[in-house]
Amino acid sequence: MKNFVLGLMLLLTMPVWATVGYIDTINGPPNAFSLTDSNGNKKLLAPGTPLEKGDRITIRKPNQKNSITLILNGKTKTIKFTSYKHYIVSGYNRKPDSWTESFLKKSADWLRSVWIYDSNDKAATITRNIKSDQRPLLRMGLLKKNAKLLAGKRKLYLGWYGGKAPFKVQLLNQNGKKIISYNTIKQNIHFLKRRFRAGQRYQILITDAKQNQARGKFKVVAQSVLSYPQAKKIKHSRLLKRQFKKTLLATWLASLNNGEWVLEAYQQVAGIHHYYPAELVQKGLILGSRPVFSQP
Repeated sequence: MKNFVLGLMLLLTMPVWATVGYIDTINGPPNAFSLTDSNGNKKLLAPGTPLEKGDRITIRKPNQKNSITLILNGKTKTIKFTSYKHYIVSGYNRKPDSWTESFLKKSADWLRSVWIYDSNDKAATITRNIKSDQRPLLRMGLLKKNAKLLAGKRKLYLGWYGGKAPFKVQLLNQNGKKIISYNTIKQNIHFLKRRFRAGQRYQILITDAKQNQARGKFKVVAQSVLSYPQAKKIKHSRLLKRQFKKTLLATWLASLNNGEWVLEAYQQVAGIHHYYPAELVQKGLILGSRPVFSQP
């Protein structure tokens, strides 16, 4: 009897963790999928959404291209309409970091808005914001006020939208003197590795075929925001795969200090290709959108 009571006390005091994984990448429009919990309550579905045992994923459109990839207990599971119409999430509950799980949920909300925009859904809030914007068509969403870049020898990735190709992209010093210039027909580019030293200030000038221009500034800083506790929790999370760690890290950076770290956030994901969550972050930041929420 004593052993039974001790066992029961131990069972009652053990924490219960519901998360078994998360949604990784998605192929298809938002209206092709739905997600409900084990009680039938609707849940937000987007890259990064934490998943619990018993969650039900439905692929509603009979399109062989529609698929959704999950990370469950560290393993990859891809669901397609041809193999599943409904999929019930299973697996053993694991102990996540509570901050990471909370931030996943918040980030998924922003990623869904960019996903909706990317799928040409006019009802998305991000679409309305962009359409009501009266700034020039050629625009750089990466260079917010007081934009910062971490010091070091590194490539500098840039992206923009609007304007007419070809584009001339110039890196200038703080006095406007040209350092290097590229011509491109694309709306993204990276400069070859160079040494960016703390305290230096730069300008970026983009000119399109119609001579429309977009200009922005940034400062190089030595302070390593990537050493903050939140960044470490993301980087060392046992729940997340490597590419999604970088994607979530970029999302976190973009949410800080009124967008000061958006340029640095873009650097974290700009080199990732053929991975839809990272592409959504790239697109959102280039469009001038960023996640805005209170920091946990």
